[in-house]
Amino acid sequence: MADCNSSETVEIKGVPDPDAPVEVLGGELVTEVQNLYAPVGALSLNRITSLSEAIEVSKSAGYQYSTNAAEEMNAMAKRNRVDLMCGCKLHYPDSRGAAS
Repeated sequence: MADCNSSETVEIKGVPDPDAPVEVLGGELVTEVQNLYAPVGALSLNRITSLSEAIEVSKSAGYQYSTNAAEEMNAMAKRNRVDLMCGCKLHYPDSRGAAS
């Protein structure tokens, strides 16, 4: 998740579920996205959900998360990186996140 106003990012990793298919990503087991989000998972996000609210829900659900998603992305091989601020650039081109 990215906050276009502050250009902060959070990666919600979830909790590996032994009954759900998982993928190995950089050596980490990650739950599938549909298992993180409602109605199956605990996250129910909308356009006004803040990063701190998403972190609080993640904590209460027992999800792993990282507040240095941008640093982790930059540590990946260049071919595996994505632009975490691409949505900011597309939808909020005048935001701080778009300039990142």
